[in-house]
Amino acid sequence: MRALYHGSLRFVDDQVARLVADLKQSGQWDSTVLVFTSDHGEMLGDHGLIAKGTRHYDACIRVPFLVAGGGVSATGAGGGADAVIARSLRLT
Repeated sequence: MRALYHGSLRFVDDQVARLVADLKQSGQWDSTVLVFTSDHGEMLGDHGLIAKGTRHYDACIRVPFLVAGGGVSATGAGGGADAVIARSLRLT
């Protein structure tokens, strides 16, 4: 089960890499903000559970929230990811 899950993650990673490469090649990367998140995690057999449910273990409630693109800095220089999202949504 974990091997299939990791295979799916690799597939998504490969597709995101293709998207980023196309955006950079076409000159759109600097004016693009990519946001990736999920609605829930997966148990994958942790705690003897396969599916999500009413339990709130870390494996189920911790979800990715990744931001990348032109003007986004991991160190917060230039406002960091939260500032880029706020500007994109015209919250500032």
